Parts: sequence; structure tokens; C-alpha cells
Amino acid sequence: TGVAALQLLRYTWARWAVGPWILALTLVLLQPKGNGLGSRFLSTVSLPIDLWLGVSMLMIVFDESRLRTLRLGVVNNLASAIAQAQDANSMLLVALQELKHLMRARAAWFRVLEGEQMVLTQHVGLSLDFLKAHRSRLMNETLTRLLNTGEPSVQRLRDTDAPTRESLRQQGFEHLLLVPVRGKKSI
Repeated sequence: TGVAALQLLRYTWARWAVGPWILALTLVLLQPKGNGLGSRFLSTVSLPIDLWLGVSMLMIVFDESRLRTLRLGVVNNLASAIAQAQDANSMLLVALQELKHLMRARAAWFRVLEGEQMVLTQHVGLSLDFLKAHRSRLMNETLTRLLNTGEPSVQRLRDTDAPTRESLRQQGFEHLLLVPVRGKKSI
């Protein structure tokens, strides 16, 4: 049960949920029946442990249900935005707002590859100073690898160049989640 508790804590480490922590604690306290002194003590408190075990499982189920409802709301809002969109930019702005809300992010932005530069086209939550300083960005090894693999990647601030690192730090960022999006080339 100790290994299961550690795996559960590892899975939920960055989440803001109480249920998995209570479940991990009660898993550690669950012991097989035995004749030792520790088992006699645990048998006297087994009812509260069992109750907390059940409550923590319910908390996890309700939390997952709430997250699923949030995701469905985002999909619904995106579908409405697509149906009502006059142009791609308004649809993209709604998508960024929903993504920022769902992920509880400080900001979200979208860049388009133009030649050898990534140009910022839409944003939510960025300051004007950041926009002026970082409107376009030259392709580097990290961005090239990201575009070639097509896989999302987490970029730590320490892995960015000094001016970008300082600007991101002033915005309150600790890391960036980079998600490549492939589109059709217009003729």
C-alpha cells in the first residue's frame, strides 16, 4: 500500500486537490490483519480510517467530474465561437481565453511561422511591454525541434535567452508550455 500511496502522490503532485492526499495517507494506514501491537492499535482506529478512505475516494470522483464538466464547457464555448466567428482571429482569441481559463494560466498566445521568425498574432494576458519587446522571435533549435516532432513541450525559464527570461519573469512566469499547431498553407 505504501508504493500505491507514493504513486498516487506522484500523479497528483502539481494539482490542487485534497482527496488524493487523504487517500494516500489512509492507504499508508491500512494494514493487513496481524497479531502485533501495532495491529491492535490500528484495529481500534480502523473505522475512522475506513471512513476517510471512502470520503477521499468520493472527493476524487467529484473533482474529476468537476474537471470533466469544465472541459465540456470549454468545448461548448469553442463550438459556439466557431459557429459565430466572422474571421479566424476572433475564433482564435476565444480559444486562447478558454485555454487560459481551463489551465489556470497567466497568459496564452499564438505565434505563426513567417519565414525564419515566429510572429505573435493573438494573445491574452500579456503586458504591452512584453508585446513590444517580443512581438517576433527568431527560430532556434528548441522551436525547430518542437515543430518537427509536433509534440508539446515544457520550457523552463533557465533554458531561454537572458532578455526573454527577464521579461517572462517580470510577467510572473516560471515555465512555458509550447504546443505546436499545424495548419494548412494558404495559396
